[in-house]
Amino acid sequence: FFFQAEDGIRDAQESRGLGDVYKRQAQIRQQLLDQQASDDEANKTNQATCDKLLTDYDNLRIFHSTERDNAQKRLEENTAALQQAEKDLAQTLTSIDINARRLEEGQQQRDAQRRDYLIRIDDYEQAISAVDDATNLVQHLKTGTCLLYTSDAADDLLCVDLGGRRIIKKK
Repeated sequence: FFFQAEDGIRDAQESRGLGDVYKRQAQIRQQLLDQQASDDEANKTNQATCDKLLTDYDNLRIFHSTERDNAQKRLEENTAALQQAEKDLAQTLTSIDINARRLEEGQQQRDAQRRDYLIRIDDYEQAISAVDDATNLVQHLKTGTCLLYTSDAADDLLCVDLGGRRIIKKK
């Protein structure tokens, strides 16, 4: 293509004729072709970079999509496991509460039985002591000794004979 000067437009330089115009057109044309070639080369490089970036992006998108899906699956599995663990924990806590109540009831029952046992032991000891006292009395009566209880001896639950001597009970 050629540039032609329009009517009324003049170059700042003195006109050298149509040959100069054609020469300048050829120079400008060559500059434009060189610029076009340079731009085409830059576009090819940019296109290759964009293609590589798009491929990398697609690969990363697929990778991250897969990772997201795997993470979602693990989250669902972990949520189900957590819910099961919470149920198991609730059952365990219920079992612990039941066993704690049973233990408390057993301890109360054991304490009541121990109190009853101690009361029976005390009753048996009192009965044995009464039998011992009765046996001692019978033995003294068999010997013909007459016992006199004084107020001090009675207070102390000790016996004295007619001579004023104290007789200590043997257990």
